[in-house]
Amino acid sequence: MKYNNWNKRQLNEQLNLSYDLFNISQTEDFAHAIYTLNSLLSNSPNIFPLEQGFDKQVENDQEEIKDNKLFIPSIETFSKLNDMYKKSTIGMLTDRYIPKNILLSYTHDFYHSIDKDLAKYFDKVFKERHNNLRITNKDKAGYDHNYSYYIPTLKYGYINLHTTDTIADFTGLIHEYAHIIAEQIKFRSDNSNYPFVELLPLLMEEIATHEIAEEFEDLDQDCANKSALLTKTVLNYSKELISQIDFYNIVDSGLDRKDFIELFREHSNNTIKKSNKIFNISIKEKLTYVIPYLVMVELYYMYYDDPDKALFILKKLLEMDETDNYLSYLYDSGIHLNEHTKDFVKTQNKRIKLTRNV
Repeated sequence: MKYNNWNKRQLNEQLNLSYDLFNISQTEDFAHAIYTLNSLLSNSPNIFPLEQGFDKQVENDQEEIKDNKLFIPSIETFSKLNDMYKKSTIGMLTDRYIPKNILLSYTHDFYHSIDKDLAKYFDKVFKERHNNLRITNKDKAGYDHNYSYYIPTLKYGYINLHTTDTIADFTGLIHEYAHIIAEQIKFRSDNSNYPFVELLPLLMEEIATHEIAEEFEDLDQDCANKSALLTKTVLNYSKELISQIDFYNIVDSGLDRKDFIELFREHSNNTIKKSNKIFNISIKEKLTYVIPYLVMVELYYMYYDDPDKALFILKKLLEMDETDNYLSYLYDSGIHLNEHTKDFVKTQNKRIKLTRNV
């Protein structure tokens, strides 16, 4: 059946080509391509870096805090909205089977309705969907999330959609295509300090959720819950980040994990289980979502006021070179963080309360 797997013949051809090119140049780019293609062939995604020990995690966390220090006040302001959002008010998404052809046709029409430039990049990937798209319940390793890979040396991208039989399948596919679009516009290596990797996916996901609710009245509750679940996740990340950053200012980073977690538990008034859970997700991964989410909210409001302006600024952010002051670049582009986040959360809360009373 279509989309159960990627095209393995093509993967092997791409792998052999990458080996040949690596033998000639011995560059990291081709080594990365080989690593990625082997991951795809084994159906075992290597999404996250290998564990390097707790000392290394603490060191990396401290570097991430230092590199993104200008965003910390904005994250702290946003984190204070967490108490406005009670998780118990957020309902579950309704089970509804969505045929693959409907998922694909909606995703295609969505990108073509948003912007001709984004649609051009989308079409380059979409036309290869019988080779590079997999729609499944889980992979060989039991990984049950959506993910995508872009291989810059081959100018080729692969997407995995883990289906949940909810409207999240729509937004999940739109999100992953957005990653491949952004990486075609300007590829960012793992070593890049660029903080907006998730910006286009988050914005496209939020706009799609809004559009679905507008088009299908019976999906309004699911759309409200889908947006709220994402916001709650990012708010939790923000609250955890501020607590961790505060703790790093006073802790001896030479402690082993057990003592480190125990001290953090006392500092943060969390349980040991909760404290461990917080440190099981790196600060880098949290920042990867929190910073672009703050930008996304502002672009989202701008999009429904002046779509041309919002898309112009969005493309500037996608194409920009690395800089030492991303916050200043945002301000110069007309983006002021937390200008609309409180209204955004309030509106979501109101929609959830309304849908729960239906």
